[in-house]
Formats: sequence, C-alpha cells, structure tokens
Amino acid sequence: QEVADKLKTNRRFLTDEEYGVALDNLVITCVDIVLTRVGEILVGLRTNEPWKDGWMLIGGRMDAGESFGDTAKRHVKKNTGLILDSDRFKYIRTDSYLWSSRQQSPAGHGCHMVGITMSVSCLTDKECSLINPGDDVSQLKWLNCDDVAFEKRIHPAHRAAIEDFLNGRFDH
Repeated sequence: QEVADKLKTNRRFLTDEEYGVALDNLVITCVDIVLTRVGEILVGLRTNEPWKDGWMLIGGRMDAGESFGDTAKRHVKKNTGLILDSDRFKYIRTDSYLWSSRQQSPAGHGCHMVGITMSVSCLTDKECSLINPGDDVSQLKWLNCDDVAFEKRIHPAHRAAIEDFLNGRFDH
C-alpha cells in the first residue's frame, strides 16, 4: 500500500503533447466494465478517439497506484454517475489493442493498449435509475444480450469480452 500511495502522490496531469509522446513509447492499461441488468448490457457512445462514435463498454485508463477494482469504480462513476464498491467488480479477461488513431497529436500514430475487462452483474433498478452519461460518452444505452453479436459499432474485442461474460468463459 505504501508504494501505491507514493505513486498516487507523485502523479501529475500530462499535457496532450506529453501524453502523445507517452503513447508513442508506452503501452497504456485500461479497465473496461461489463455492467448488466437482467438480459441487458450497458454500452456508451465514445466522444473521443480511439473508436470515436462507436459503442464501447464503460471504462478507461488506469492511473498509477490504482487496483483494477479502483480503476473500474472511478470510470463507472465518471461515465455513469454510479458509485459502486470495488469488490463488486469481477475479472473476465485481458486483451491487447492496437489502435490506428488516437485523440492526441499526431493522431495517425495510433497507440497500443492493454484492456482488462471486469464485470458487475445485475445492477438494481435503483442503480439503473441513477445512470447518466459522463465525460467520455455522449449517450448510454442498454443493449439486449441477444443483440450483442449484431451491433456493428461495438469494438470487436469488447464484443468478444461480452460474449465470454454471457457464456461464463473467464480467464483465471
């Protein structure tokens, strides 16, 4: 815990230029979350690259010193307004993403990210009523589990993670 606290204390916001250099040289870790209610999964319409204007799971970049659960909790709050306990998040799988474009200049350089996918099953009706789009998504929608395979604008790796979740296939 001491090392994690030290990393959090030393963290600072990078300018877009600094972050662009980091993206050219480092693999970024993200945590994405399968949020479910009976028969449906929540997806968000991205406002930024990568995958701008595509449907994705809620999630985002991991900060230094965070656990996967803490990152998931922070991004669920940021992008839906929900405050969930870190222990509700369960690990599903890990993927490696190569993106052809990114938000930061030079956009055409793309980036490499590792995605950790976690899940929270069966949000309550009360929790669902509190959900509103946040910073990184322009809209949220509940997608019927049977329609996941047919939604063309969901990133293929997220579609695969959702299908693994629905079929009970988890990495351990």
